[in-house]
Amino acid sequence: MRWFFIFSLVFLFFLFVGVELQEQNLTQKYNQQMQINQDLERRLEKVENLEPDIGDYMKDLQFDMGKLWYAEKFKNKGLALYEIKEMQETIQGIGTLNPVIHHVNVSGVLEALKNTQIEGMKNAIEKGDEKAFQYQYQQTLLTCNQCHEAVGNKFIQITIPSSPPVSNQHWKP
Repeated sequence: MRWFFIFSLVFLFFLFVGVELQEQNLTQKYNQQMQINQDLERRLEKVENLEPDIGDYMKDLQFDMGKLWYAEKFKNKGLALYEIKEMQETIQGIGTLNPVIHHVNVSGVLEALKNTQIEGMKNAIEKGDEKAFQYQYQQTLLTCNQCHEAVGNKFIQITIPSSPPVSNQHWKP
């Protein structure tokens, strides 16, 4: 009986030690997983901060509009059509954000702009029709400024550029 009692004590001892070791192992694994999760959250936050926002896209559009004006002014058809393509791609990028500001579907406004005024500028460039280009350019600016006002940014008013947006661009074809 005594052996049974000693054997039982030894068994219980190893049982408790085993449970304790298993618990320590689980706690360690849990802590490691929590660290991995925190690292992933920090990485995800960095990636999310890399994604452009609507302001970044609008700066690109304004820049491309300025380059487009000077490309057309110097009759650089290739560059002008390239800037049109860049504007279309930027509008597509804004569409992925699907911004609605003060009940204005900005993506919808820009898609309509792309299909009307920007398409009109493209057609005018292809035909070499300077007057039609200038008219469509003015209409584009008008649409932009009306949208800015509608979303509460009346202080942003885009105009025909008075100087080239970059000084290191060769404008002539």
